[in-house]
Amino acid sequence: MRDRDDAAARARAALDRAAAAASSPITESPGDDDGDTPKPYAGKQDLHDALLLHEAAAIMNLHAQAVSVQNIRGLVPIVLDSEDNYSRWHESFLLTLGKFSL
Repeated sequence: MRDRDDAAARARAALDRAAAAASSPITESPGDDDGDTPKPYAGKQDLHDALLLHEAAAIMNLHAQAVSVQNIRGLVPIVLDSEDNYSRWHESFLLTLGKFSL
């Protein structure tokens, strides 16, 4: 349950970042140096907003998959039972964490 709450908090933080970026002022078009008033460059901002929302959705999806894991042995087949296999177990465990963006 705690893992699900943590994943939800990270997802909310990603969505908050996306909302904050969306509410920031629109930048002017690059190369618009004619001295007139700056014109909004909405196309770049729209793309940025879409990418932020896509990132938030991807993180939510990965965290939902991670929370649904019932047995870590299916993802980390190396059993940590001695110091001899620690480095292999450690590498496998970190790869699994990275896979789920945790």
